[in-house]
Amino acid sequence: MSRHARHLCIAKHTQSESDCRIRKSTCLLLENWMKLAVSFRLWTGLVFSFTISMVAQSGGLYNAVDPIMGSSGGGNTFPGASLPFGMIQWSPETNGHDFYIYEQKKISGFSLTHLSGAGCPIFADMPVLPWTGGFEISPGKEPDLYSVPFEHSAEQAHPGYYSVTLGNGVKVELTVAERSGIARFHFPEGQTARLLVNTGGSADSDVHLPFLPPVGREKDGSQVELTGNDGLRGTVTAGGFCWSATHYTLYVAARFEQPFERFATWQDDVINKGKRTARGKHTGAWLDFGKRREVQMKVGISYVSEANALDNLDREIKDWSFDRQHAKARKTWTELLDRVAIEGGTRDQRTIFATGLYHLLLPDRLQR
Repeated sequence: MSRHARHLCIAKHTQSESDCRIRKSTCLLLENWMKLAVSFRLWTGLVFSFTISMVAQSGGLYNAVDPIMGSSGGGNTFPGASLPFGMIQWSPETNGHDFYIYEQKKISGFSLTHLSGAGCPIFADMPVLPWTGGFEISPGKEPDLYSVPFEHSAEQAHPGYYSVTLGNGVKVELTVAERSGIARFHFPEGQTARLLVNTGGSADSDVHLPFLPPVGREKDGSQVELTGNDGLRGTVTAGGFCWSATHYTLYVAARFEQPFERFATWQDDVINKGKRTARGKHTGAWLDFGKRREVQMKVGISYVSEANALDNLDREIKDWSFDRQHAKARKTWTELLDRVAIEGGTRDQRTIFATGLYHLLLPDRLQR
């Protein structure tokens, strides 16, 4: 968007520049939606036809997508890594309640599951946070103590990939398969490499408002188990989307390329150093990898069973090559988005259309 367009939008709507970005994008999309002529076929066999006039530029639609678009002004999108219709959406949280809000400047974790554009908190299961500080108070007691500042200038977001360098100097990279993902954490020299795996950190676990009737929150809870010196299993039961009487259970299996040297778990308000298991409303694990500069983590998820989560991990990401999995994710998105042919219009209009199409292809449609 040009400087003139930004100033015009701000003057007209008295919005912040980030709000301007979202609102102008929405306006442009609505104004041009009926002008575009595009036919494309998804692998489901359905044919969608639209009419819009857009610009043809090099690089295809993949390079035109802006996953951060929609994260301001109440859009509630997420910028993280996902595949088309994928079960895992590995993405940062900035408020500890599912959402990545553009104006907020701290990340509280990188959660495995998201729903783009939802109006109420949902999912954001099992956030992972690289941590270089102390660990004396349970995150179950004081969750706000465990967040890290960041700047948008230090992040990149593309379909199937997300990265950011946090204020503590740790660079986080995320990419995914359909039901699994791999993270690469680069720690600063001289810092101790640690991860917090917040198995009880779901957005809507134990949600209740005093003016609403009970909705079965007694079933909410989580558990974590450390296996050997390089494995983790976790389960979380949450629900209550928009305060409804709903529940789901997510099973997670994780492995680390580098072994952890020390560990602790927490159960609600209590930290248990050297203990491998925890079960309660809010549980998690603290893992210390020593002075390693790089730690890689693979994770598989399932809404059916722990065995399926482990099978998804073993079947989909067989090695520790982050770059190879990133290339696969990019290829998947590129091949799908390139089924759309567009021409005419402006660069902003191309970004709006490509990002809208990208968001259309995000909702989870998988089983297991």
